[in-house]
Amino acid sequence: MKINIRIAAIGTVMAFMFVTLARAQESNDKVRGKVSKDTATFLQQNINTSGVTETGSGLQYKVIKEGGGEFPSTTDRVKIYFKLSLVNGHQLFDEFNAAKPWIHHINKALPGMQEALPMMKTGSKWIIFMPSELAFGKEEVDGLPAGSPVVCEMELVSVEK
Repeated sequence: MKINIRIAAIGTVMAFMFVTLARAQESNDKVRGKVSKDTATFLQQNINTSGVTETGSGLQYKVIKEGGGEFPSTTDRVKIYFKLSLVNGHQLFDEFNAAKPWIHHINKALPGMQEALPMMKTGSKWIIFMPSELAFGKEEVDGLPAGSPVVCEMELVSVEK
């Protein structure tokens, strides 16, 4: 008799957990849908902003300052200053927004940065607007909602061959 009661209790707990997980997934799907819709709306409106250009991948960029140096290749290491934020201006990852430049291989950066950096001359400063697929994708990252577009202000300081 005690075993049957325990089995029934375990079954009730498992059913509750299943319903709770299903509701959480449904809630996450609604949030993802809203973020996806907001992303499309932002990018559709942003392309009409003066000076914004869009590439075939959906990356949008605006040249703030045109440099006079060389173009890097995708296999080069670059030294850049950059700031990442959400489209609402909320700054992301403060450790990368410091006064110290970031030195990294282009082919290991976010896809949107991988696309933009080879188009920039050394000394250039751009703002790029990355759809989620060119940023962090459909996964939540450190509180960044899944499917969020990301804005990156970056300055290409130097290229290391």
